[in-house]
Amino acid sequence: MKKDQIKLAVISDIHLAHPRVPTKDILERLSKKLFNDRVLASLDMVVIAGDFFDGLVDASDDTLSLIKLWIAKILVKCFQTNTKIYVLHGTRSHDRHQTRLFCTVDEILTSHCASSEYVTKLTYVEDLCVLEDTEFGLKYLFVPDDLPGTAEDTLRKVKQLIPEGEKVDFAFMHGMFRFQLDIEEVRPLQHDEQEYLELVKYLIFIGHIHTSSQYSRIIAQGSFDRLAQGEEEDKGYVKAQANKDGSFTTEFVVNENAHTFVTIDCDDLELSDTLIKIADLVKDLRTGSYIRLRADKSHPLFSNRRVFSEKWPDYFWDYIAQKEKSDKSNLMVVEKQKIYVPLVLNQSNLKEKTTDRLGLLKLTQFEINHALHELDQILQGISL
Repeated sequence: MKKDQIKLAVISDIHLAHPRVPTKDILERLSKKLFNDRVLASLDMVVIAGDFFDGLVDASDDTLSLIKLWIAKILVKCFQTNTKIYVLHGTRSHDRHQTRLFCTVDEILTSHCASSEYVTKLTYVEDLCVLEDTEFGLKYLFVPDDLPGTAEDTLRKVKQLIPEGEKVDFAFMHGMFRFQLDIEEVRPLQHDEQEYLELVKYLIFIGHIHTSSQYSRIIAQGSFDRLAQGEEEDKGYVKAQANKDGSFTTEFVVNENAHTFVTIDCDDLELSDTLIKIADLVKDLRTGSYIRLRADKSHPLFSNRRVFSEKWPDYFWDYIAQKEKSDKSNLMVVEKQKIYVPLVLNQSNLKEKTTDRLGLLKLTQFEINHALHELDQILQGISL
């Protein structure tokens, strides 16, 4: 490290254009907590480590204009505060390469401003790579999500980028490590903690799983805002400082205004007591909060759903039934373990997967058979 220290912030899983949380609210919270002159001036670099978008945004959607304007503002702020900004492409089904919008806005600012008024601080990363920061004399490993093959395949490629016996200083990733989830189905996609710790001197940051956690020098910052039920824990981003002597410090910065999702267990309550409990709860809840009521499937609240939405129309209501009380501990685990697993289609499994999907649609057997016949014709043509 050329300088005595470097200060950085890492944020991920912002999910703009989300169906449940207004983009305007998320952008306002981002500006308040991180992307403002005061905070940026205290940092040398900011990394957006994937899933800036939640999904594809139509060009006619006013949300896109709002996002473009916000990007322009923060790029200018990063220039004014001399703060480098790195943007890593996240999960394909979320970012959909729309994060290239940072580059487009940056090019517009560069071409329409005199060099003395704007000089880019942006580095956009879409591919697996190691980048060198000549100012600080540091090397950064970037690992985007959805790389071809398994996590072991990715590790082999990473080791080809880092000479044997050497290390990078930081790693910024989008994906998941083994310590984050214990699900057999996604094991081939999970990175090996020890392997990456051996390759990185200071800290490893990873996005994708929305719950923040830490394992040794690996930090999962989690999502910046709450986006769904089961995400009632603190949200925010991580600030870190690395020193020339090899030491470092980290701080989780809480987004106190994160959207509200609450779950109320009503199993042991009569309907009247449920109403009293909710009336007491909503006194401190902002409008637009999401409230989930959870009880045994025989509870009277399920036959009186209209009571809640009519009495408290400023909130979003959700109901979840469980067969037994013992299921409660499992429900939160299942909700927190929802994760994107890519569906790989090839010639050998395409017909099977198509049959499964057609079975979910309201089609006659004749229509299903006709569709599968057409698919057979296409596959035969490919084989020729």
